[in-house]
Amino acid sequence: MKNRLFVQLLITVFLVIPFFIFSQPHILRSEKNGTYYGTWRYKNSKHVDTTYFRIAFLNDSAFAFTIGDATSLNYNKSMAFLSLIGEKINYQGQEKWLAIFDNGGSGTWGFENFEKDYPDTSQRFDLKEAVNKDFTQLTEEQYTKNLYTIYEFNFFKDSMRMTLFKEDAHERDNGELGVHYKINNIPLDFDMAKNSYLIANYSAEIKQECIGKFLPIEEDVKGNLTNYKFNAGDKVLLVNAYVKYALIAVVADDRIAKFGWILRSNLQNVQRKHIDISIKN
Repeated sequence: MKNRLFVQLLITVFLVIPFFIFSQPHILRSEKNGTYYGTWRYKNSKHVDTTYFRIAFLNDSAFAFTIGDATSLNYNKSMAFLSLIGEKINYQGQEKWLAIFDNGGSGTWGFENFEKDYPDTSQRFDLKEAVNKDFTQLTEEQYTKNLYTIYEFNFFKDSMRMTLFKEDAHERDNGELGVHYKINNIPLDFDMAKNSYLIANYSAEIKQECIGKFLPIEEDVKGNLTNYKFNAGDKVLLVNAYVKYALIAVVADDRIAKFGWILRSNLQNVQRKHIDISIKN
C-alpha cells in the first residue's frame, strides 16, 4: 500500500513539474523591481505627461519593463502592453544598462513592403550591435530597417532615471522621461491571456513549428518558454514586434487561446488585419 502511494506521489510530482518549469520567467529578487512613477514635459511643451514603468530583473544582466500612462496602468502589468528589455552592455570599457526602443518594429516605418519584408530580419541589429554601430556608414536599407532609439537606465535607492544614450540610429527625437520614483513592489505579470488590451494590425501564418516565449530575448532565462506550441499553417495575429521577434496570439471568442514571442523568420503570408479587444480573465 505504501509503495502504491509512493508511486502515485511520484506520478503527481512529474505531472506538476512542467507547470512550474514553464510557469513564467524567473524574476530575480531585487529592490529595483516594481512600479515607478514620474511626470515629464516634451521639450518646451506646457503639457505635463505622466508615465509609469513596471520593471522586473531577470538576472544580473537583463531586465524586462513596460511603459504606460495612468489609463493603461492596469494593462501594463503584463508584457502585452509593451515589451522592452534592458541589458547590461560593455560600452567602451564601461558597463551600462541600455535598452532599445524599436520604432520600426511593429509599424510600417522602415519597410517599403511591410507585408513582404516583415519576416525578413537579416538586416536588423540586436542591441549590442546597434550600440556600437556607426549609423552614418550604413546603407539606406540597413538604416531604414533599424529605426532604434537607445536609452540608458540608472538605478538609485528609490528611483531610476532614463536618459537618451544614442539618437543617431534615426532622425526622430522621443525626448527623455527623466527621473521616476518607486511607488510599489508590484511585479510584472508575463501572462498575456489576462488583463490585456490587445491591438493587432496584421495577421500571418506559422511557417514552421515553434514554441512561444514570454519574452523576446535570446538570453537563457529560466521559465521563458510558454506552454503554447504553434504548428505550421496556424493563423495568428501580430500583436507587437521587438527587434527580431514578433508577439503573436490566437484569439477565440474574445479570449486569447495561445500567445508568445517567436522569431519573425517563423512567419509567412503577412497581411493587414485589424482587431481591437480587451482581455479580462
